[in-house]
Amino acid sequence: MILPCKQPQPILIADADDDNRLLVLDAFRDSGVIVDIHFVENGAQLLDYLYRRNHYKAMKEEPLPAMVLLYLNMPVLDGREALLEIRREHTLDVLPVVIFTTSKSPVDIRITFELGANLYITKPSSYAYLIRTIGALMALDVRKRPESEFEYVLRVV
Repeated sequence: MILPCKQPQPILIADADDDNRLLVLDAFRDSGVIVDIHFVENGAQLLDYLYRRNHYKAMKEEPLPAMVLLYLNMPVLDGREALLEIRREHTLDVLPVVIFTTSKSPVDIRITFELGANLYITKPSSYAYLIRTIGALMALDVRKRPESEFEYVLRVV
């Protein structure tokens, strides 16, 4: 909820690390992307946000996010479990979920693809690369689900 909103739907970022959240927020700003960004710290908060329960009850009238950037390794409920729950719920089945993680594991890529994620991005190792990655992500239509694992991983050079 920091950046001015040009679109009615925010981007929801689920990441347990405060420093990561700040870095991503700065990278969105520095990439020139103007969007309303909301954060949650774990998979349980993510589901509460999407279902408008507990702390997020007052948001019932607000639109759901345009996409979710989902970190895999989080406390309480990890990203894989949260993704499974999102895809089980028919009202959230079309919600674009982009895996945004440090894991380069082919197993993680395959599993999250099978669970229904729309895209898999390995967190860049440099800030400049993170800015380029966010720019590339925002230029994509992430609503489309990939047909194979080969079109599933975003590589920015």
